Amino acid sequence: MANIVWMQTGACSGDSMALLCADRPSIENLVEHYGLNFLWHPSLTAEHRFGDVLDALLSGREKLDILCIEGSLMTGPNGSGQYDTWKGRAKIDIVRQPPRSPPTLSPWAPAPHSAACMPPGRTPPIAPACNT
Repeated sequence: MANIVWMQTGACSGDSMALLCADRPSIENLVEHYGLNFLWHPSLTAEHRFGDVLDALLSGREKLDILCIEGSLMTGPNGSGQYDTWKGRAKIDIVRQPPRSPPTLSPWAPAPHSAACMPPGRTPPIAPACNT
């Protein structure tokens, strides 16, 4: 089973909506066929809090195979990432911090529409124009 954390960044939820409304394949079919386990998704995992999942990953108690980034990873202002934070911490810094358990899947996994999915600790490319 592949563990997934799906982070919404840059105030985006369009990919989640597309995933939840898809029927070919449906989210249920994807989960069943590929053995997916959502450790965190803002719309699918009411039984877990993001902070608890993040702590489990960073401590090595839980393994992360796929990290999906929905939206943009904001770097502003002045490279601080403070335009998009979780409890005062820039989300881009959370994404850059690898968990203790190394990922087991390929470097880039396909995702619905434009969400970037990758092993944890790898930051997706950021266009220079996004640095303000």
